[in-house]
Amino acid sequence: VYGTLVPDNRGSISFGNLVGQDQVGVAKIGYDYVNSASLTGYFPGNTVMTERSPAGYYMMSVTGLTGDTSNYMLPPPSPSSVSALLTVLPKTITSNMGIVNSVYGTPVALGLGKLDGVLAGDIVNPGPTTLADGTVPNFLTNAGSYSLHTQNISGAQAANYTLIDSSGALMIAPKVIDSYINFSWNGQRVFETNPLIYGRYYRPTGAMSASEVATY
Repeated sequence: VYGTLVPDNRGSISFGNLVGQDQVGVAKIGYDYVNSASLTGYFPGNTVMTERSPAGYYMMSVTGLTGDTSNYMLPPPSPSSVSALLTVLPKTITSNMGIVNSVYGTPVALGLGKLDGVLAGDIVNPGPTTLADGTVPNFLTNAGSYSLHTQNISGAQAANYTLIDSSGALMIAPKVIDSYINFSWNGQRVFETNPLIYGRYYRPTGAMSASEVATY
């Protein structure tokens, strides 16, 4: 996996065509990058493997011998002399968007997620944040709770990572609306605009008796 050292594989390699009781061991394994597991796009030249070697496929070839080496030689590294194929898998990472709060009828501002698991020094950027179904919320998105998702990743080392999970939620609250009462009293039109006075009607002139007061 990208970000970890390649184990020493010398003990897993054996040789054929040895004569008699000759003993030959592996002194060194060389790694050469190829484009795919089918060994296409072979790039000659020995690759020094480290924990930051890019994810992908590498030919493993014996490049040094121990033991009765004077009587044996190795063929030059090529796809036909491959001892094994090493696969360096991308490192898995996650994205966290936290909780985003909004109100129905207002624009929804979604920030970028925070990537967890990226190795120090690697340049990996989170892609756009969307709802789980890939859509982008707007001011007409219904009130409710929605899961958030980071669509992709980019950057110089992005190919060495796989985004496997996104966490975060969008909470859209219902919009609070005002109540306006418009009615007539004794032939005169009254317009009450105070939403804190629920259903309390006032005569335009003069005091009202108790029986004339109506409340919800």
